[in-house]
Amino acid sequence: MPPAGAVPRDQPDPVNGIRILSRSNYRYYLRITRILEGSTSEDSFGLGLQMWLFNATDNSWINQGDYSATMIWTPAPQNYLSSSDYLEGDVQADGSHHPMESGTGQNWQTVLQTLGWDVSVIESQKDIAAPDGFEFSNVELHRMMLEHRNEDKLDLEWRYHILVVQFLVSTSRGLMYDIAATDSNNVPREGVAISSHWKFPTHGSPDWGHVKGERFSNAKAAYFRTAVHELGHAMGLYHDQSDLGFMSTSDVIAGAATAANPFPDNIKWAYAERGLRCLRHYPDNFVRPGGVRFGGASENDPQITPRDAEIQVPGLRLEVKQFRAEVPLGAPVRITVKLTNDGERAVRVPKDVSLKSGFVCGTVKTAFGKLRTFSPLLGCIDDHPMGALFPEAGICEISGSTTVLITPPQSDTHAAAAHRILTTPDAHLVLVLGGDHLVEGIAAVQGALGDRTLRPHFAAIEAKRLAKPTMKCGVDIGKAASLIEDEDVLLCSREVMKLAKLFKAASENGGNEDKENSKGVQKILGMHSMY
Repeated sequence: MPPAGAVPRDQPDPVNGIRILSRSNYRYYLRITRILEGSTSEDSFGLGLQMWLFNATDNSWINQGDYSATMIWTPAPQNYLSSSDYLEGDVQADGSHHPMESGTGQNWQTVLQTLGWDVSVIESQKDIAAPDGFEFSNVELHRMMLEHRNEDKLDLEWRYHILVVQFLVSTSRGLMYDIAATDSNNVPREGVAISSHWKFPTHGSPDWGHVKGERFSNAKAAYFRTAVHELGHAMGLYHDQSDLGFMSTSDVIAGAATAANPFPDNIKWAYAERGLRCLRHYPDNFVRPGGVRFGGASENDPQITPRDAEIQVPGLRLEVKQFRAEVPLGAPVRITVKLTNDGERAVRVPKDVSLKSGFVCGTVKTAFGKLRTFSPLLGCIDDHPMGALFPEAGICEISGSTTVLITPPQSDTHAAAAHRILTTPDAHLVLVLGGDHLVEGIAAVQGALGDRTLRPHFAAIEAKRLAKPTMKCGVDIGKAASLIEDEDVLLCSREVMKLAKLFKAASENGGNEDKENSKGVQKILGMHSMY
């Protein structure tokens, strides 16, 4: 039986026998760990099992966790071969554990006492239903926070919400998701999330020391440190690789470990000097939840200490290019960002410098000279190390620019659709995040699809939204594919790769064969093969 919150699928018809799937669709092996042996006078028994994910790339198996179910003898479906042997049961996952302490003497009180803060820790709801597959997207995390947090009286007290889930979609271990496009209620930095069921790799780099192969929540020190790290982002702090403290990342700390001092024993249980100074002396609006957006704090505005010397990183070049030099009013502007090292020495930089990363922000200057800023889509996450780009105290900035001409409305319908897009805040979130819960934003996008001028610019965006499963709805591959059949649809390389991934996933999960072979799907798969 599917877990709570899962999208139910049609049960197989016993007349057809056991369904035989393509070898390329093999995904999981269920290992039984507890089962009834012999007979029983009861009408049920406890079943224990593990779910192992198959990685076809290297033929490896990854334990996704321990599960249980109470199996109950139930009337069998019509035509079932052995009606006396039919049982059903709801699968229950081993729950997520709250990161309360390190196992080595540190807890929330000891960590925040260094700031001079008096804190209370409230263990809240423990029965939050997981979406299908036990993975939470950033949109779902924010939705869960709004539904399950105890209170939101941020003018009376500072209250941060830490949501502990089994798995995260956008990262492995943890993130501060309540920022920019993921912040649908426009109250930033209230929430962070931790993945309890992620497992440390057993090989590769970095060396995870004596927690390799462990489930994250079982490695108390690393698990608790990541929760403190993400809370630091919610309090306005950036990554800081100047030491192995809270605002460094797990990858960097593990990479600095030695045989004599392995990870996680080498964690420094403290904020770096700069972070400690900022949390003690920032104006409270930079630190408190619901204050300024992430990225607004600095040591100079307002000034809390003299500005450190600016760091120059020779050889790095940031290229910003537009996908189209001219874009009609109301259409999204597609931009590519590329960071190149033209220098003679290697420089460690962020793994991702796309507009979805936590490292890119900028300013848009209109034709009339008005400036508008934009910030990262996602909050900082634990497995996006900054590298050695910031090796010492100071500020480093690498910039680039491009120019786009916004053309005026071509018709009354274009003007009306553009006005609706530009005046509907949730439309901007739909463009980036998709989902099914931003009703006004979805209506604005669909209005743009109804205009001949704007339709080519929005078709791929709406196709991604329809092809991506959400917590409450399945996918509509047929409609998604039909949107991109026209020759004039704009598709950048990232959109092609994303749509190809979504179409393949739908096929592997038992999508409709006719829809999978449609013109739109084949168009995307053909374009994807060229990259």
